[in-house]
Amino acid sequence: MLQIQTCLSLYTIAETQLSTRTTNSMAIEAASPKSSVSDLSALYDHLTIISEPSQSPQADLPPVRPKGTLQEKLRQSNLMPREITEVVKALLRGAKLRLMMQADDETAGQMLTPPCISAESQFQDVQDLKTSGYFEKPNPDTSEELTWKRIGLVLDCIGLGSVLSSEFRHSVPIHHECYLAECCSLDHTYHRPAFAHFMQVINSENGTIVAYDNLSPIGADREAGRNGGPLPDLKFWSDVAYLQWKSRASPTANLKYVLRFHVLNDATYLAVEAINEVNCTKKMSWPGITYSAASDEGRTLLGTPNGSSVAYLLIQHKAALGHKTVDKITVFREGRDLMLLFHITDV
Repeated sequence: MLQIQTCLSLYTIAETQLSTRTTNSMAIEAASPKSSVSDLSALYDHLTIISEPSQSPQADLPPVRPKGTLQEKLRQSNLMPREITEVVKALLRGAKLRLMMQADDETAGQMLTPPCISAESQFQDVQDLKTSGYFEKPNPDTSEELTWKRIGLVLDCIGLGSVLSSEFRHSVPIHHECYLAECCSLDHTYHRPAFAHFMQVINSENGTIVAYDNLSPIGADREAGRNGGPLPDLKFWSDVAYLQWKSRASPTANLKYVLRFHVLNDATYLAVEAINEVNCTKKMSWPGITYSAASDEGRTLLGTPNGSSVAYLLIQHKAALGHKTVDKITVFREGRDLMLLFHITDV
């Protein structure tokens, strides 16, 4: 508990310093392309040392030529200072999320902002989807047949399931949409209508969630130019995906994998590209490159939007899913598409 609180304090200090520097990132770029994160290495190193037990080298981590920590390699890279800052923010966020996954529910709740007595989500019942304005498309759209087959081929390749077809077998597509109605705010700002959607494939037999097409209410609001229109309380992938899993998975199903299929998020893409640049690696077809969640690279991937949503799925649903954590992350490509496979284990 003391180590967790010490790590959290260090995380807060580092995050504050980075936020201050981000404000002046454009000026920093013009003056010195390497100065934006030059003072924080000791803090990051201390965070790494006290938050992780000593570990033997990971057998699944490929050797890389550059020496030093990820932060040191970032400073020596050709990345712009604002890009380095964003990657380091993801690293710090991922370090905190990993501690929250490993902690008990009460401790994880104290690490939320603001602190809570529990980290458990308020959304635990499948009926919350309906009461929050989500409707399920009753029959999967046959126009998605090619996508399902691609997903099935990827699952087959990595040993997690049979090819999807209209029969669906053990892998079941599930699709919920939420209509954001047009309205006017009290300040007379007009908000045009928009649709949010959450589309997963649930493989109960192998304990897999495939997140293949998701646009949250927040994203839909932004894309429609609604200027912050009213949103449902149930708006995060971690909650909706949990309820979708619960509605389709068998009572004895054990969640072991989350596959983020065809990743498009800019921040996640930046983190992957930065990791590849500083390690002289590149996106490869399966088996790709696997990073321990205890490594700087693994923590950085956890701190991306696609990684943090998986972490919150586990942090805020411990009672139902069990006390679980992300053990490692595999980065690979299928064709030109970026894929992230999160390997989940019991704490």
